[in-house]
Amino acid sequence: MKTKISIILIVFILSLFMSGCFSSPSKRYFQINIDNTSIKNSNLRKIVFLKNIDVNEFYDDYRLVYRKSTHELNYYAYEFWTIKPGKLIKNAVINYLKNGESYNFIGKLADYNPDYYIESIINVLEEVEKNNIRYGRLSMEFKLYNFKSGKKLLTFNFDKKEKFQEKKVDYLPEVISNILQKNIDKLINKIKKMEKKNDKKS
Repeated sequence: MKTKISIILIVFILSLFMSGCFSSPSKRYFQINIDNTSIKNSNLRKIVFLKNIDVNEFYDDYRLVYRKSTHELNYYAYEFWTIKPGKLIKNAVINYLKNGESYNFIGKLADYNPDYYIESIINVLEEVEKNNIRYGRLSMEFKLYNFKSGKKLLTFNFDKKEKFQEKKVDYLPEVISNILQKNIDKLINKIKKMEKKNDKKS
């Protein structure tokens, strides 16, 4: 009897041990956030309508992407974006630039009468490893149009990567957020330069 009880206990303990060893890792979800720089009470701001962002098909997925080599890409199994990348980055840009000093970026037309609209695409959004160092890489294209005439006014492209502090996927959202902020600032400066140039002509 004691032997049977001992065997049952051993089997029970082993089953608990094995279930712990082979249980699936928990899923994790990440966001892209840029610090808001809103400045209120400026009635001179231009209104910019940011249309839905297109995404290269492979990156249009909830799963985070990592590049194993020049010709090989893969998805993380348990690391996800909270929403798909196009909407994720659009929301980050809108939040960053809504009620901005010079421009008010909007994501929906509603009752607004925009001065400009922007079409954009995410070409690359990934983690990449090179020489045993991990990077986050973001490549995007922006096209600015006059809202009333539909005339294309300027284009802005970038393809940037930044190093992780450690070799952990946890740093991908932070690095992508930094790249996005820097290049959205460059886009805004480019729009300002265009307007100054046009003002001199008129």
